[in-house]
Amino acid sequence: MADKAKKKSPVIIIISVILVLCIAGGLVFAFRDRIPFLNKQNGTSVSDTNEKQITTPLGNLKLSGEWAETVETKDTSSDGEFSLSFYSKVKSKEVFLFELSVGSQSNGYLLGTYTDEKGKEQSVWLNINEITPDSLWSQDEIDEINKTQSCVNELIDQLNQIDGFKAAKQK
Repeated sequence: MADKAKKKSPVIIIISVILVLCIAGGLVFAFRDRIPFLNKQNGTSVSDTNEKQITTPLGNLKLSGEWAETVETKDTSSDGEFSLSFYSKVKSKEVFLFELSVGSQSNGYLLGTYTDEKGKEQSVWLNINEITPDSLWSQDEIDEINKTQSCVNELIDQLNQIDGFKAAKQK
């Protein structure tokens, strides 16, 4: 009888180990969103994937969260001066939000200056206006596009953190 028990022991141990591994694997799968080291995708954590990088002559800026999904950019540079326009959509209609420009020939509000790699001081401009709603837009859509336009504040905060950027004095 003792020989029979010894022969079953390894089988029971193997089955027990397999059962424990299956349970552990199931728990890891079920809670994978809560385990930080499992949230990596192509070297970027899941929380970071909801960001849009914006390259400017001053450095990189980021749109995060909902703005990364809803705000589009277009390079509107001309005559050797950097300009980047920001847009969103309401009822599939493209809506201009604002334009960020670097150079002397831009218009709008002077945000500040920075010195480029050649030692030349460059002006940083913001061209922004109140959005005129379309008569077909609902109040919720108007509120949403105005909220989306406010992402400019996040970008201005980031500009103020860039080394070498000097904010314009407010009048």
